Amino acid sequence: MKKPDKNVQCTPEMKEFISGIDLIIFDIDGVLIDTRSSFIATIIDTTRFYINNIRKIPVDLSGLSPSTALLFKQHSGFNNDWDLTEAMILYNLYVCKSNSNVIKIESFLEQVDKEGGGLAGVYKVIGNLSGRNTVDWIRSNTDKKRIRNLFKEFYGGKNHCEEMYGFKPRHFHGAGSIESEKILLDSNLLRNWKGSTAILTGREKNETNYALKMLRLSHIDKELIQYADNILPDKPYPDKIVKIIINAGSSSALFIGDSIDDYLTVENYNRNEMEIPLKFGLIAENENNFPVDARSFHAGSVNHLLEFILENNFRIREK
Repeated sequence: MKKPDKNVQCTPEMKEFISGIDLIIFDIDGVLIDTRSSFIATIIDTTRFYINNIRKIPVDLSGLSPSTALLFKQHSGFNNDWDLTEAMILYNLYVCKSNSNVIKIESFLEQVDKEGGGLAGVYKVIGNLSGRNTVDWIRSNTDKKRIRNLFKEFYGGKNHCEEMYGFKPRHFHGAGSIESEKILLDSNLLRNWKGSTAILTGREKNETNYALKMLRLSHIDKELIQYADNILPDKPYPDKIVKIIINAGSSSALFIGDSIDDYLTVENYNRNEMEIPLKFGLIAENENNFPVDARSFHAGSVNHLLEFILENNFRIREK
């Protein structure tokens, strides 16, 4: 096994913790699979098509870009890509209605954080900035089910939409962005891991199964997989990760993610003073976008983190 990459950052306290973990929980998107050409592209395509072709509202969308979607990802409440897409539509409708009184997206999202984050926070900020009439107009032009179905069409495309979501594409008939996804995980590393492996993802069930098949991880115990259409609340609420840890019979666990909601899931878990210790491992090209506490164990690649774990997890390797 090669030595851990020098770009892995780990505090002494985290290194000691990692030596004893017996469960690794992975997010999927941005951690195990590169979704920049799939989900991020689908968010942009859905936003543009919904506004231009479904609602036919004259909005300047020249600034709509992957970087805008990734900016939303840095704020809590937008881990679910359907919600993120709706939030981007809401912001652009706000821009259309408010004309010259628009604040920049960065300032807008800071205010959303102060209002509790997520879609509810977006509506509150729009109301604060532009008033009730604007909120009512935006609500009248926002169809959640239609937005989500359109998202599914762009993601699944002609080859996977019906199989994955149960309906044939109505507006988009090309290849879905799902076909552009790339594997980030070196599955050979996991073969050397003697502990339990689990999944906590914002994907819905069929999307998750597709990803696990692609990753050759379909063997993971179904009791250790939590996805978006499960009845438990999504990240950053800790309910799903609590269930995974209980089902695994873990004594010490690590959750590897790449978003602020992934980190906050661990924070919220630990605020409840749970008996089983849980820490966070961060995958990020720019860790400075995250709180200091989120960076105690981080790298730009999941494989680098896994190599480090395998080199330092003596308790598991000796089993």
